[in-house]
Parts: sequence; C-alpha cells; structure tokens
Amino acid sequence: MSVTLQDIAIIIGLPIDENAVCGPTNLDWGIVFQNLLGVTSPAITLEYGGLKITWVRNTFSNLPDGANDVTIQQYAKAYMFQVLALLFGNKSQSRLHCCFFQLLADFGVVGEYS
Repeated sequence: MSVTLQDIAIIIGLPIDENAVCGPTNLDWGIVFQNLLGVTSPAITLEYGGLKITWVRNTFSNLPDGANDVTIQQYAKAYMFQVLALLFGNKSQSRLHCCFFQLLADFGVVGEYS
C-alpha cells in the first residue's frame, strides 16, 4: 500500500485541487526582494538559488512601532517565507528557493495554491 496525494491532503488538511505552485526560477531575485520586501539582501544570502533563512529572520524579527500597511505586509511576507522554509527548505533548513517568495506577492491568491 502506498501513500497517495489524497491521503496527505486528508492528514494535513491542505487542498490538492487548487492552482499548482509553479513559476519562473531564473529571475533577478534581488529585484524581486526589493519590490516585495523593500530591502535588498546581500549577495551572500542569495547563493545557490536560495535565500538564507537566518538573514530573513534577523532582518524582519521586530516590526517597527507605528508601521504602515505596506511595512506590515512586508513583514508578513517575510514571516510566511520562514514558515515555507520549514516545509520546503533544503536539507539543512538553512535556505529556501527564492521561487517560493514570488508566490507571496499577492495575498489575495495565496490561499488558492495547492
């Protein structure tokens, strides 16, 4: 007997019939992060197509007092990226491929992904 995708969906409660997680992997990630987070990560944090989780954690650990809506959304995206790293990170859990970050660009469609 083998475990099916439907078995996993029942166990963890995630949808399997929605949009697939896919997209380009050859973008200029520095520009993507600048657009979505408002900061540019150092080149050392973007090695091997993945972003260092420790950099994200250190950079976005404390929301500034009096933050506006844009800043709150940037910190929320950084937090969600860290959660995704727990699920889909590399073997050492130190990096997550940057393509996942682009999926967090629009909060209105994030819940539609399988």
